[in-house]
Amino acid sequence: NPGDNDDYDPAQITVGQVFDLALTKTFNSTLSSSPVVPGSTLVFDLNVTNQGSVDAFNIQLSDYIPAGLTLADASWTDNSGVATLNTLIPSLPAGGTPVVVTIEFTVDATFQGGSITNVAEISSADDDTDPNNTPPTDIDSTPDGSNDDVIGGNDVNDNSNGDEDDHDPE
Repeated sequence: NPGDNDDYDPAQITVGQVFDLALTKTFNSTLSSSPVVPGSTLVFDLNVTNQGSVDAFNIQLSDYIPAGLTLADASWTDNSGVATLNTLIPSLPAGGTPVVVTIEFTVDATFQGGSITNVAEISSADDDTDPNNTPPTDIDSTPDGSNDDVIGGNDVNDNSNGDEDDHDPE
């Protein structure tokens, strides 16, 4: 082009922000009864991590109560088999220290034995303190109440085989 220098070529890039929360669930053997029998208390730790570049606010957790367990924790409310955290996690800075929330159950007195799998997930979160804004989309997870992570494991960086890192069984 006339007047265009051939030794100059601009490149434009877009720098985006990433919203990415992850959850791992572990059995807390220190706070739980041992051995585990009907009537025992079970405590699980839900570890919420912000892997993104955007601060997260008003994080809601849901725990899907399986047959054989009864919610025994005043910090949670049982809504037809789904326990929801009564007080949202107010904020979690990008790259900040993970937040740990516990949930307590009692093994039903009539439970006949065997294994129980308990699942939790991040059911909602925001990237702003304004409750009227559009919530962000997590880069690798969708809060949907399904059993996304059927294998378990606490590697929040491995999202292979459709594994979503906002969801974890124990």
